[in-house]
This record gives sequence, structure tokens and C-alpha cells, in this order.
Amino acid sequence: MALFGVLSHKLCRTNRVRLVIFAVPTVWLMTMMWTFYWAQGLQNMKLQDRQEQITTISPETTAAKMDAAPLNDKVVEQIAPDADARFGGIPSDEKSFNGQEKNQKFIQDIVADNYGAENLIETVDDRGRALNQDTNDIRPEDKNELLADDRDPDIGNFADHGQILDHYEVTSGNAIIKKAIKPGVRFDPPKLGEGGRAVKIVPTELDENERAKFDEGWKNHEYNEYVSQQISTQREIPDLRNRKCKEKQHSESLPKASIIICFYNEAWSVLLRTIHSVLTRSPSHLVAEVILVDDYSDMALMKKPLEEYVSRIAKLRLIRMTKRSGLVRARLAGVSEATGPVLLFLDSHVECAEGWLEPLLEVIADHPKAAVTPEIDVIDDKTFAIQASVGNIGVLEFKSFSFDWTPITPRLRRLRNSIADPVMSPTMAGGLFAIRKDFFIDMGTYDVGLELWGGENIELSLKLWLCGGGILIHPCSRVAHIFRESSPYLKGDKSNVLVKNSARVAQVWADEYRNFFFKEPYDEEKYGSVAERQELRAKLNCHTFGWYLDHVYPEMYIKGSGKYLGLIQSKSGKCIHRPSSEPDSPLTLSDCRKALPWEFTRMNEIRSSTLCFDRHQQEQFLISQACTLDNSTQSFQYVKNELIYHPVTKSCLTESSDGFYITFQPCTLANNQLWKWPNNLNYISTVKDSR
Repeated sequence: MALFGVLSHKLCRTNRVRLVIFAVPTVWLMTMMWTFYWAQGLQNMKLQDRQEQITTISPETTAAKMDAAPLNDKVVEQIAPDADARFGGIPSDEKSFNGQEKNQKFIQDIVADNYGAENLIETVDDRGRALNQDTNDIRPEDKNELLADDRDPDIGNFADHGQILDHYEVTSGNAIIKKAIKPGVRFDPPKLGEGGRAVKIVPTELDENERAKFDEGWKNHEYNEYVSQQISTQREIPDLRNRKCKEKQHSESLPKASIIICFYNEAWSVLLRTIHSVLTRSPSHLVAEVILVDDYSDMALMKKPLEEYVSRIAKLRLIRMTKRSGLVRARLAGVSEATGPVLLFLDSHVECAEGWLEPLLEVIADHPKAAVTPEIDVIDDKTFAIQASVGNIGVLEFKSFSFDWTPITPRLRRLRNSIADPVMSPTMAGGLFAIRKDFFIDMGTYDVGLELWGGENIELSLKLWLCGGGILIHPCSRVAHIFRESSPYLKGDKSNVLVKNSARVAQVWADEYRNFFFKEPYDEEKYGSVAERQELRAKLNCHTFGWYLDHVYPEMYIKGSGKYLGLIQSKSGKCIHRPSSEPDSPLTLSDCRKALPWEFTRMNEIRSSTLCFDRHQQEQFLISQACTLDNSTQSFQYVKNELIYHPVTKSCLTESSDGFYITFQPCTLANNQLWKWPNNLNYISTVKDSR
């Protein structure tokens, strides 16, 4: 079959007339390949009748252009069992890079490089967004002025140069003219928001009709659709890559990607901006196709108008689910139609920046068992300003078994040699990532028992790390994403979907640690059977969740799981307590009946909620500070169940002579340095398996 396919391809290229001759065998070959993928589990989404569920709208001539490029023949070393070493082979551009340098400095360099030092970002909010980023009001050059004709040329002007990424069709009189979709060429003139600047609308200044549109947009989408409609479909956005990324040269032989964009009732202007940011900022030879998957939208614009729009753009295809199926099943429908060796999933409310695609594909070519995500910048849901992220990684918030962002931990930062290097991430957001198609299938794709939205990213993240793969975030790939305060998809009773999805994932992957998550035993009637996913995990011979904690994310705090847990009592019978909430205020010894319990974590912290033991910078007494994960002044050891040792200062916690404060003194084993701290009966001793 493979030989027949190669022969057909070569004959078609040497003589295009013979393409028709091979049409029937090609259809037969594709049918056989489809049957193979079905047997391999691609269709574990269990759509009862694929022909009934999915319809496809696409130009018939497009299929012949989608030759899947083979992956590089480059030999890739087997990924090491230790997760810290799995991506050690990633080339570095700056061997002298100081791994301790703060993320904030990275962003200041980026902004100064692009906007000038006067617009440096100084602070960020809890989403990593700049609080004082430049959000210029409307400028004269932002007004809706048509571009000159030479900015919107006929496709024939570029055909001889082999630079055409794609095209769209326009009607001029009785003729249909093909226009180029190409970097630097725009068909939609500049409007507001160019350069990623904010568009500010004061609702109270709108007339009654416009105010109704404003309110309706928020109601439908949970973002400011009214503002989005004032912005060009092809607006220019800032290049937020660091200098090293801009200087980086990429391989000429990267694999092609099938870009899959799932949506449900997305705003027309936002969806089109997503599509065209992909088409105009991606090298044509790296895009097999862009597949839109409509998860049964009911808004009028998502029906015939979208079909007509798609039918006029090469490489763009539309698949429709015939009932609301959820993100997992919709994505798998797109996978079933994908022809490229790499799958690249995107949310439908993003804007891809210059140079976004090549870094992702380069990682996949070098590390075929990895998933890689771009650095995700923020599109403000109110003003549509684009704001730089501050170098975050994805983590698992154990209490809800859900995704969260956090700054790159010091441990992971030290593993990088350059600001252009990818960074390992314990989890990924899940809306934007690339992965090899064959590897995704071998890993069992998604749990189709997950409903609508949420949880699929945690399931895939844990499966990747525990079953031989891994996750990287590439700072040289930047994609801006609308972050909303709440989801329009999970309203009313549907909000319980997140609880169900998280419960399913925890039951399969958390092992003994699920006892810290579930308040009551797993309810199969409520959440569904996970037997199939447990069988898949056994088949893949995956590591334990304890291994994940030891190797991938030791920084994760699981309340109640520490080795020591309870009151810390001195020999005199008093307990360590936090009497004041003021910063830098000392911890004291007090009556044990009002003292706080403390827990010893995997990162050698002595912790209570979000506060950790620390040493006052000027004085020698013990304080509590927000836990920082820097594993330095907040690192302690409990030696022989008696001494609390501080490695940085090589000293021991000591009860002061007045019996009130705790100080740092040379270790002498005196009675005032002996502490009683109970073992945690719920502690799970992890075994570092060798798989």
C-alpha cells in the first residue's frame, strides 16, 4: 500500500493529467487507512453514526494539495526516565544565560525592544496581564481608511514567486478574482485596535440601539463583541518574542500541521480574526489544512454565511457536528479528517503572532513524544488589547484537580540555558498545543466520557508525563488568547460538568492521592465508569502519581499529605504560633491550644496554608512568609525527629531564653533546640519506579 501511494504521488506530479486515473485507487487507499485508524482507537469518541453526526464543507480541489510531509529522519534519543532530563537535548542559543534572572526582566526587555523603555511593564495581575501597559486611545491613523490597491493585489502577481500562502475569492462584475492571503497583504483595512492597542467604548455614551448590541455581545460571549467588531479581521499585533527568538533560524524540513479549530457560537469577528491570523502568519508549506469544527452552533452567522466564507478559501475546511458533542468529541472529529503528521489544536478566540508556527513544529520534529504549546499572551476581554504574558507554566491545582498558571518555578528556570529555550511544564492549558498525530492516537487520545469542556487538558497532561511523553512551552511561539471571567458554555446545570470531569480524571490518575481529593468514594452512577481509561493506563505501563510528584511537579502542595503534620512543640511544652498577620512579624511560642498546625512538604517547606517558615533578613528570628518555592531560606530539615535544621545558615531553630521567640543558633542539641512534631498518618511514601 505504501509503495502504491508513493508511486501514485510521483506519477501525479510528473503528469497532472493522470490525476483522474488514480482518483479511484486513492479513494480506496484512504478508505483502508480510515479503517486502520478506526481499529487503532481513533474513533474511541464513539460517535454512534459518523455519517449522521458530521458533515463536511470544503472545495473539492483542496484535497489534492494536502501532501503530508514526512517527519525528519533525524534520530531522536530515547526520552530518559527522569522527567528533568527528558528534554535535555534541546539546543541552547545562550550558554551564559543566568537561569536565576527574573521573568519580569524578560518582559521589560521585550517591551523596551518593541515600544521603547518608557512603556516598560512593571506589574501584572493574577492572569499575568500588565496593569500599566500602554493602552492608547484611538489615534487618527486608526480610522477606517481603505488601503491602496497595491496592498490588495491579484493572486497572479505572486504566483511566479511560490510565495502564496492561500487565497480568497471576490466577485468583480461577472468575474471571480482570486486575491492573495499572504503576510503583508491585507484585504481588510486597518480599523481600531491596530498594534494590539486597546479599544475603549463607554457604554453609557452609546445610543439605545448600539447599547443593546453592546449588551447582547457580552451576554452571548462573555467578552466585548461590540469592541471586536470595530477591529480589522487582519489587524497588526505586536511581536512579543525576545531578541534571541527573533534571531533564531529554523530547519527547512519541518513536518506539516493540520490546524484544528473547534468552536461553538463564537462571535463572527473573533472567529475570522483567528482564522486569518493563522493563514497570514504561517508558512504555506507547513500547513496541511485548517479544519474548523462546529460543535452544533445555533447562531445564524455560523450557518450558511460561514459555509460560503469557508468555500472561498483554499485549505480551509468546515466540519459540522449534528448535535452538541463537547470539545473532546469535536476535536476527535477534526482529528479523523486531518491529513498532516502533526495535529495543532487552537481555540477559536486567538490571534497568532509572527513566527508562531515554526518553533512548535521544530520541537515536535526533535521530540516526537512531546506536546508543545506557545507562550499564551492575553487579549483583554473588555478592550481587546494584547498584553504580554510573563513567562508562566501550567500546573495542577490539586484541590479542584484543575489547571492553573504559575510563574516558572526556580527549579525549572535553572534547567534552561537561554531565554529562547522551551521550558518544561507540569500541565498545559489545553486550548493551544501541537502533538504528533500517531503519538496522540497511541496515547489513547481523550477520555470521551468528559463532557462539553474542561478536564481534558489535565487528563492529557498527566498521561503525557506518566506514560513516556512530556510538555514544553516555547517562548518563541506567541499566540494571544481571550481570557474571560466566566465561560458562556457552562451556565446553569452545565456548571456541574467541571466537577464530573475533574472527578473522572482524578479517579484514573491520582492513585492513593485521590483520598485527598474525594470527600466521599467515587460515584460511578454520578460520574460514569472509568474502567476503559484505567485499562488504557495499564496498557501504556505508566508511572505512578507519586512519580509525577517526585520528578515532574514536586512543588505541588497537597494539603494533608506531608510527612509531618501537626503542632510543633518545644521541650518546654509551648507551640510555634503566628500571632500577627503583619509582614515580617516573628513567630512566637504560645499555649498549644491556640497554636497553628504546620506541615512538612515535598519541597522541604514548613507550611500552613500559603505561609512558610522563613528567616528574617536582618534579624535572627523565625518568621512566616508567602511560600516562594525558591528552596533557599524557606528550606528546612527535621533531623532525627528532634532538630529543625536550616541548611542555608547551617543553624537550628532555638527557643529564646525568655521562652517567647524562635531564633537561629548554632546546633548544639541543647533542650531548647529539641522539637516534637508528629508523623502524618496519611503520608504516602513514594517509590521512585524505574520504568
